[in-house]
Amino acid sequence: MERKYGKLNEEQWAAMLEAMREEKFVGLRIVEELEPIIKEFFVCEATMVDSGLKLEFLNGQKFLLLVKEL
Repeated sequence: MERKYGKLNEEQWAAMLEAMREEKFVGLRIVEELEPIIKEFFVCEATMVDSGLKLEFLNGQKFLLLVKEL
C-alpha cells in the first residue's frame, strides 16, 4: 500500500526532500536547461551568451532571455 504524506505520496515526498537538499545554483543554469525547449518550440536562432540566451527570429526581432535570483 502506498503511504501518503499530506497531499504527497512517498515518491513525491522523497523528490521534494531531495530538491530541498540541492545546492544553490545560478540563473544561467535555468537558461541552459530551457535552451533545448526554446529551440524545439520556436523557429529562431538560439545562442548561449555570457549573460543568457540570445534569440534571433526570422522577422528581425532579437531577445535576450535572462534569469536572476530574487
